[in-house]
Amino acid sequence: MSREWQRGYLSRSLEGVAETVSDPATILKFIEAYNPKYNWDLTPETVRALGYVFAVRPRKVIGIDASPEEFQGSATRWEFDED
Repeated sequence: MSREWQRGYLSRSLEGVAETVSDPATILKFIEAYNPKYNWDLTPETVRALGYVFAVRPRKVIGIDASPEEFQGSATRWEFDED
């Protein structure tokens, strides 16, 4: 992790459409990605017990480096098709 992320200088804003996910195969894919990344032990049962799972289909993402020396001109925008 970069020092800027640790200090909270880098930020991202995501705009999009959130949908609930109930498909067991999609939830399992989420668990398989989440567990090793965060050193966790989620199971399909624990995910269901926690409540809803949401997937966000991004339309726009904005990134900014808010460190004092980089703020001006650092904004970057990504836009995605609505497919």
